[in-house]
Amino acid sequence: MLPVTKETLIFMREEEKMARDVYRVLGEQWGVDVFNNISQSKQKHMNAIARKL
Repeated sequence: MLPVTKETLIFMREEEKMARDVYRVLGEQWGVDVFNNISQSKQKHMNAIARKL
């Protein structure tokens, strides 16, 4: 297994942030709960990565 670098974690967090924002907009546009649920999940992923940083 390759070591995880700080740069990798930062990239992963930014990717989760982008996905969170996309799902948030889709949830607002379509009013479908699944998009809001995914957005919340992405936020949890961002928080977990932030703790590792």
